[in-house]
Amino acid sequence: PLIPSLSEISIQWKFNRTTILVGIAFFLSVFMIDWLAAGYMAGRLIENSLKSNAKIISQSIPYFLETGQNLAMNLAKTSLFRDTPDKTREQLAIGMRMVPYFRQLYLFDENGNPVTGFPQRNFELIQPTVEEKAAVKLALRGVPVQTYVIHPLPNETSAQVSILAAISDENGMIEGVLLGRTDFESNPFTQP
Repeated sequence: PLIPSLSEISIQWKFNRTTILVGIAFFLSVFMIDWLAAGYMAGRLIENSLKSNAKIISQSIPYFLETGQNLAMNLAKTSLFRDTPDKTREQLAIGMRMVPYFRQLYLFDENGNPVTGFPQRNFELIQPTVEEKAAVKLALRGVPVQTYVIHPLPNETSAQVSILAAISDENGMIEGVLLGRTDFESNPFTQP
């Protein structure tokens, strides 16, 4: 009355069932090993890429800052105080357009009072920091060039870099200060 099952009757059925189970287990284990190895290698590639990008960026920052300081010093050598504020503003605009490094240029007289700027004329509208105001006083005391990193402006994501250069006359007397401001997003030297 008892009927043996198919696996009890046929050795071929036992072999096929065992082979299929072993094959599925082998396929799943190979798939998991490949998945883990690929994930590990992808993580290593991303890590190496980020390391090399960080190294390139960190090596380019000194050149970025040096370029800004040189540009500010070259602009500060011009005769910015020989004309009216409107003509001086035009000179700042020309200097800014010749090399599009700075976003804002601002000029201070020998007492540290704001004279004019480009594109913004009113100094308070560029939201000067305490460091920048103190840096103007330092420049008037003889510090030739200074660089400061300041927080991003409202509604912006990039830090600002403020470069100040003392303006000297032919006798070496300080006539005023030039403040140039840039950031890492809009500056052509840092966009790559």
